[in-house]
Parts: sequence; C-alpha cells; structure tokens
Amino acid sequence: MKIFMFLRLISVCHHRSRHGSRKHHQPCTPCHNAARHRVGDLMLDKDIFQEFTNVDSANDPSRLFDSLERIESLPQMATFRDTTYQSILTATPPGADIGCGQGCAVAELHESGCHPTGIDLSTSMVEAAQQRFPQCVFRVGDALDLPIPDASLGWYRAERLWIHLDDLTRASQEAYRVLRPGGIIVVADPILDSLVMTSSHQQVTRQIVAASADSLTNPTAAAHTLAALKNTGFDSIHVGSSAILLRDFSAAKTILLDNATQAATGSGVPEHTVRAWHEDLEQYANRNEFLLSITMLITTATKPDQSASSTATPP
Repeated sequence: MKIFMFLRLISVCHHRSRHGSRKHHQPCTPCHNAARHRVGDLMLDKDIFQEFTNVDSANDPSRLFDSLERIESLPQMATFRDTTYQSILTATPPGADIGCGQGCAVAELHESGCHPTGIDLSTSMVEAAQQRFPQCVFRVGDALDLPIPDASLGWYRAERLWIHLDDLTRASQEAYRVLRPGGIIVVADPILDSLVMTSSHQQVTRQIVAASADSLTNPTAAAHTLAALKNTGFDSIHVGSSAILLRDFSAAKTILLDNATQAATGSGVPEHTVRAWHEDLEQYANRNEFLLSITMLITTATKPDQSASSTATPP
C-alpha cells in the first residue's frame, strides 16, 4: 500500500504490482541520490509510490514503515479495521491476512481467537512484523501465488491490497483455492473518486487525487472486486461502504495529503501550485473548517459448499 498512503499507502505497498505493507523498522540511511525536496513543510519524493510497490527495494524502507505505522494508529483506521473483522469473527479458523505489512491486523485478529497467518511479499515487512508481534505467525508470500495449501483456510482478508494487484482474477482464484467450502473472503479498498476535501482550489485537488490514483497499479479495484469474486464462483456476495472522515489536518496529512502531494509533484504538477494548495488547506485548518472524507468499499463473499454450488465454477 495503500493515494491514501493509505493506499498502503491508501492501504494502502506490498506486492510488486501486487501487495502493500505496514509497520515497525530498523533505522535505515536514505539513498544519497533519492529525488527528495521540500515544498512548504512537505517532503516530496518522486518515487515514493513506486517504493511502496516494492518495499524491499526502497531507498529508505524505514521512512515507509514510519508512515504506515502512523496511519494504522489513527482512531479512524482502527474503527475501519474493526468493520472488516465482522465477518471474520463468525468464520471458522484458521485464516490469513494477505498484504499484512507489519502485522497490526494480524495481532488484533490473533487476540480475537481467529488464528491468523500474516502474508506479505516484502521480506523486510514480514521480519518487522515477526519482531513486533512474536506471538503471531507471518510468512513471505505473493497474493497471486499464495504459499497456502488448497482448502485449508476458513477466512481470507485483504485490506488496501487489491489496488496494488495487476490481476484481480488471479487474486480471486487464489483466495478461492485456499478457502474451505463455506470459507469467508473480505476485500477492502478505497474508492478514490469519492474523496472530498475543503479546498478553495478544487481543480488542483482533482489533479493531485488523479496523480495519486495514476501511480497505483489498479486504482479502480474496489469497483471490480464484486465481478472478480462472482466470476470465480463465490456466492453470498455483499458490498458495503465505510467512510473515513477526518477533521484533524495533521491526521489528514498522515493518511493522504503528504503522499498525495509527493505523487502529484512526481507526475508534473508544479511545485508552486502544490505549495499554494497546501497553504490554502492549512488556512481552513487554522479556522477549524477543514474536512476530508473518502469512502472504502468492503466486499465479502463465501466459497460455496460443494453440495450447494452446482452453478459455481472453481478456478
């Protein structure tokens, strides 16, 4: 992950064109020729979104780890994670959190007795997760080629991951393969076009959001998850939404603004335009008039029992 650095950066940062990741780190010295510079109080890095698609090759992975750690600590994100757990808490263990990053969700699900295994493409993320939560199980693995036996899981979860995948059909087929009949899948990703923000420069806002979306492998994944699951053979498909609303400007910077502006500058939006846009947002924040909202889609489905799925076609 993932715009939303969140995206993992949005949640956002994981699998090549595939996964996203999250958390703790060992200090790392930045690459001396990294393309970084300041605009206002924003650190702009033209390659940050690309780094999130391959954390192990990043110039400074610790910087990414810190950013993701700040995101997951926000109360709004904790509430959102709880929403994605609702179906999992009724499923039969064990399960897997795909694109687990540094393991926050895995630790929370472990505490709830869901017997999770965290899977992430990034070796450094998995090592950090294991160090951070030694009571949990983590493995290096690809969402498009999971290191999990057939029909061995009761649940599968992917949060802010599928926006980083280049093949939703394959991801859905892998989920179907590893789930037992009756197993639950939960996939959650942002709808980037749903973002609204208090700003006097809406055209610039649209430019910056578009630049962030364009830097992702699959920015419209949320809209296509239902079709991918249906075509794979899942049934009992339900799509819900959860809005993440921020009034706190510093939280908005953490979850989106800093990294969105990095992507925008890297895509050619002039620095003076970004600076003016950011200063305008700060003025709204100083008057306690700032607001940012983005909607997440949460798609859940069930792998049908063999006896009740005559129309389902396994991958």
